[in-house]
Amino acid sequence: MEDPTLPEFRYASFMLRIWRQVNGEVTGDARDWLGEIEHLQSGQHERFDTLDEVPDLIRRQVEAAAPG
Repeated sequence: MEDPTLPEFRYASFMLRIWRQVNGEVTGDARDWLGEIEHLQSGQHERFDTLDEVPDLIRRQVEAAAPG
């Protein structure tokens, strides 16, 4: 039986797949990485061209899945 005085925990799980661009010069920069992120609860996934995009993708998917 759940305790109604405890806060309800909600979570979001993601699968992150990343790979290096192999055609062309690899500099070690975040722009060399490509990938895909999948929100496991919804099955929604998006591709990205730089690692810098990942936080915004996560934020967008969490906000889209939030009740309300």
